Amino acid sequence: MNTDRNSQPFGHRPPWDGDSTTFFEELGQRVACEALVVGVIDVHRPRPDELLAARGWPDEQLLRWCEGEARADPLLREAMQHGVAACGPGAGPARSPLLSDGYGMFAMLPESMADGRWWWLAMRRDGRAYGDNERRLAALLLRRWQVAFNQGEEPAMGRLLVGADDRLLMADLDTQTRVLENPTMIQTLLAELRPVIQQRYPHLDDHQTRDVALSIGDADHWIRFSRRHTLGNGQPCHWLLELRPLGDDELPPVGVVGDKRVAQAIVYLHDNYSTSPSLSDVARQVHMSPFHFHRLFTRHTGISPKQYLQRKQLQVAKWLLRTSRTPIGQIASATGFSSHGHFTSTFHRLVGISPSTYRQRG
Repeated sequence: MNTDRNSQPFGHRPPWDGDSTTFFEELGQRVACEALVVGVIDVHRPRPDELLAARGWPDEQLLRWCEGEARADPLLREAMQHGVAACGPGAGPARSPLLSDGYGMFAMLPESMADGRWWWLAMRRDGRAYGDNERRLAALLLRRWQVAFNQGEEPAMGRLLVGADDRLLMADLDTQTRVLENPTMIQTLLAELRPVIQQRYPHLDDHQTRDVALSIGDADHWIRFSRRHTLGNGQPCHWLLELRPLGDDELPPVGVVGDKRVAQAIVYLHDNYSTSPSLSDVARQVHMSPFHFHRLFTRHTGISPKQYLQRKQLQVAKWLLRTSRTPIGQIASATGFSSHGHFTSTFHRLVGISPSTYRQRG
């Protein structure tokens, strides 16, 4: 979907969001480097699934550094004290095992979570040292990414990074508060989410953002999620989760369902809402007649396929109205409505107000 949410100034493209190719291209326009890694490190026990993006280093070198060398890295310790530390050829005892060739630098920024976790980046290049302005820019970018993570697109949203063993790597400030008040929140969330992912997306690719509507505890949430293997598919991964509360007129929470055809139909509707598929289109995907599919879907979800599709379309439209400046006509087209007028009338009938009024109310 091409909206202005993807047209942001340099530094706002975060390392955890989407394909890392664009992130590296934008960063390389300002700070030249042959190798770069960004992460949120637990300095007491660094692990490879804490890496958000990496390029230019062999996986084996990054694994070795995360699993042993980081804890004794003198340049990393210097960066923890001063914010930024740089080195060059012949740096002597302060030489980092990660920056063993050419010129390099670390930038470090404490994270708000009280468990010894830090935002960090490392850069390396040949030919020339990193100047003062480049070091300041590296520190500024870390601060920008930290603020962007902690300040979600909208007040009610929660953002989390979860490691390979379900430990919390990072969360925005409001979600951190909720976790402290409810220590089992992450375990409850993952216990509900993982079986649904396994049923609906057994062959999920990295960087693909998918979504589900689930009841977590006593609240209903719209959850968008993606997975990333920073060091290749054979290495530990981390998950990015975004949680938003579900309104009464939005998607019904549906967990693991007893019939896989319904699960497949839900995936198809979530993937193809922008084309507004018909009942026959969806039924054909799960090899059923429209009549029997309609009955089966309604029994498992509580609403008809047409109602589910319409709620999905309006949910995405409401999200775009809240978080972007995309023209309403473009939102109508992107969410599967045949015209601006059709979108406006449907929105007003089901939500109670016009799309422009909804946007103004934020």
